[in-house]
Amino acid sequence: MEWLKKSFRKPKTLFSYQFENPPRISLPETELRFDVKISYRYDCLIVIASDIYVFDRKSKLLINSFKFANVVLSTLDDEHDELYVMIPDRTNYKVEKYSLGQFIRSKEKEKAQPIWSVTACSNPYGAVVFNGLEHRYLIILDNSSDESNLIIVDCEDGSLIENTIFTVPPNGYSLGMISRKEIIVGCSDIIGIYEIDEKSFGATRQALNLIVSASMKDATEFYSIIHDELNRKIILSNADSNSITVMRRDNLETVQTHNCEGSVRGVSGLCLDEYTGELYVCFSNGLLIYK
Repeated sequence: MEWLKKSFRKPKTLFSYQFENPPRISLPETELRFDVKISYRYDCLIVIASDIYVFDRKSKLLINSFKFANVVLSTLDDEHDELYVMIPDRTNYKVEKYSLGQFIRSKEKEKAQPIWSVTACSNPYGAVVFNGLEHRYLIILDNSSDESNLIIVDCEDGSLIENTIFTVPPNGYSLGMISRKEIIVGCSDIIGIYEIDEKSFGATRQALNLIVSASMKDATEFYSIIHDELNRKIILSNADSNSITVMRRDNLETVQTHNCEGSVRGVSGLCLDEYTGELYVCFSNGLLIYK
């Protein structure tokens, strides 16, 4: 993996948290909420909404796009060259796994066939890839009837891992990876960091241990949640209040709130480029790039 070796040699850049005069990448306006991911392997940005857009990471120029309707969530495993998308399937949602490289290079969705597809959840609000000791798992935050649950899918074959207890607060709206063994779950009135106990998978016992949590003053829906490892901060987007919240990673204390104003509305997906120090923020018709 030459690309991975090169990335380790590159210096990382701190994000400034200035939130001033961001340049934009324009996209067709939509009422849907965008999501954005970075692939260091292919040196590109992947923006997913009603269509798929692939931008060059350095020049910010569009290099590919194609139709892919009804995607509600996505996540990728850049190291293993994988992309996961969640799309409606009658009354539930199915997860499809793709080769990331094939997905990026294809000009039409039909040429990028899923490796596997499985109906896994009823109302997904977040997904991360958990690299365990022996297996890799896709963990999905499912929010149905005001009850939150975490669903585990084996990344290799798409099989569901059952008989596992994940206790998280109700009304979960966002899910992020903090470290190899830790996740963060954002709910309407509380946010918490949990340690994953992989040995409890399938053993009918609690597989999450709460490390730290914080109550939120106002009930809110966090759309996206990411970890800024260099600054030891947590960054969250709020589509309803059109704002970005910054917390300390250690105690989840809110230290900054940025209200997006003017023509920016529908703040949704977030992604931090740890090598350039750029924070990408999706809104209703494009991307903001904070440095």
